[in-house]
Amino acid sequence: MNTTGGKDSITLLHGGNYICWRTKVKAILIGDDLWGIVNVPKPGAPTTAWQKQNNKAMALMTLSIEDSQLLHIANCDTGFKMWEKLQKQFARSSFGSQLYLRRKLYGIRFTSRSMQNHINSVLEVVELLKGAGTEITTGELVAVLLCSLPESYSGLVTALEGRDEADLTVEYLTGKVLDEYQRRTEGSSVGDDSALAMRTSAGQAARMRRHPAAGKKLECFYCHKMGHFKSECKKRLRDLRQMNDHGAVAKVMSGDERSGPGSDRKSPQRCTAFTTCERAQIAKANGGWLIDSGCTTLMTNDRSFFTEMKETVGEVLLATKEMTPAKGIGDGRVRCRLPNGNIEDITLRDVLYVPELGGGLMSVSKITKNGYRVIFENEGCRVKQRSDGAVVVTARLEGNLFLINSVRTVESVHSAVDTKASLEQWHRRFGHRDPNAIKKLLTDGLVHGLILEGSEHELPPCECCIRGKLNQQPFPNSKSRAAKPLELIHSDLCGPMQTATPSGNRYCLTVIDDYSRYAVVRLLKHKSQVPNAIQEIVREWTTQVGYKPKVLRTDNGKEYINEWLLRFLKQQGIKHQTTV
Repeated sequence: MNTTGGKDSITLLHGGNYICWRTKVKAILIGDDLWGIVNVPKPGAPTTAWQKQNNKAMALMTLSIEDSQLLHIANCDTGFKMWEKLQKQFARSSFGSQLYLRRKLYGIRFTSRSMQNHINSVLEVVELLKGAGTEITTGELVAVLLCSLPESYSGLVTALEGRDEADLTVEYLTGKVLDEYQRRTEGSSVGDDSALAMRTSAGQAARMRRHPAAGKKLECFYCHKMGHFKSECKKRLRDLRQMNDHGAVAKVMSGDERSGPGSDRKSPQRCTAFTTCERAQIAKANGGWLIDSGCTTLMTNDRSFFTEMKETVGEVLLATKEMTPAKGIGDGRVRCRLPNGNIEDITLRDVLYVPELGGGLMSVSKITKNGYRVIFENEGCRVKQRSDGAVVVTARLEGNLFLINSVRTVESVHSAVDTKASLEQWHRRFGHRDPNAIKKLLTDGLVHGLILEGSEHELPPCECCIRGKLNQQPFPNSKSRAAKPLELIHSDLCGPMQTATPSGNRYCLTVIDDYSRYAVVRLLKHKSQVPNAIQEIVREWTTQVGYKPKVLRTDNGKEYINEWLLRFLKQQGIKHQTTV
């Protein structure tokens, strides 16, 4: 439907798109100065100008509705009545409608579709509830979104539960969920992004060979000739061979590809990076990093770069058909010099350690996916934060390569050649070894070059050895115990456990009576369930035993120090004690 003002077309109202339709039509009415006609009832003595505006509004709304929905407004003579009739029809505010929408909201679960579409479906139901007269609070909406995620997102849900309630907004939650979804889908995406970097799948190539196109009626996306796929293009293969004559292609395969048929390991991910010899030589000569617009992952040959690294099983296949190992993956920091002269440390995560690589490769795709922008210019490039536009990395152009303006840390090296030292020094060098054992090495000639300085080979009292043999006094026992049942109860929470129960529980809550040592254990799925569980236990004990707990002693965890539990304890007259 096109408005008289020449605005873009909108989708006709068919019942299922009322929220979007209402928003767009309202915007058009406001733009055409017709919202005042639709938003207020018909005046007692309508003027000619009002009637003209009303007719325009009615025409606009009528032409934006499908034929099957026109019966709802057939008898309306004003734009106000039409708007009100549609509101009652598609956004009913009855208790039954609210109950139906709430059940629909709580029953939404994420399937294999897009995460953004899943979030939009939740927000659409929230808008329908708002139109029906029910406001959904931020906390309730956050809980609905977290509960709608599958079990595979339990790690993310647990991490978000530990944040402060004020920080856990809908915008923050949806951003984290979308980031996690994008991170998971990155490994399975297949594409040929540029001439410098590719991510390929052997399974896809095999399927292409097994299932040739019917009749060969297709166009190659590389040479644009008919009858074959891009992967089968001979011209492309010739071009790649020519490129390989001047460079190296590294294929990194993470994981163990030799897993047997019974193994439950997933297929290994493959990352492919392409670098020219000139690039490798420059990076190696300067000990620096290059910004690569085609590389799909971060790689370096500098072991000292890593602050944390774990070993991985992998191999690198060079263009010369030589195999070289990829020995690890981890995190590290690069010191970058900014245009204003300041030096800033940049943290890089999930960097592959490839000793035979010519230098460091910084992937543009990884940078942009983490909230940054890469701007290439004639003399270099800059990396900016999307949020505030601050420059965090700069690179200069050397030849056809963008070399990061990094600062190398020069560490001082001290050498010692004198082997003559006192018994005390050798005692410390050998990790505070028994002095008699050190003397035995010398007298029996078990080592060469060990010379004890001084005539008396006696060890003075070693402060470190004396301190290491001291014993810490035990913590004093409690001098008093509860004299009656439920006079004092203790509670603690254990978890999250690495392995969940069949019901999905990962936390274990214990509540113990100090007098009788009677204990209750509750299994919980989330840490936020602790206040409700303690309230149930306190009410149960009060009813069955006839005593009301007087003191609850816990640690300072947020599962105990929160508004809901403290308000309940205050209402019940229970004193809350916390340990140090």
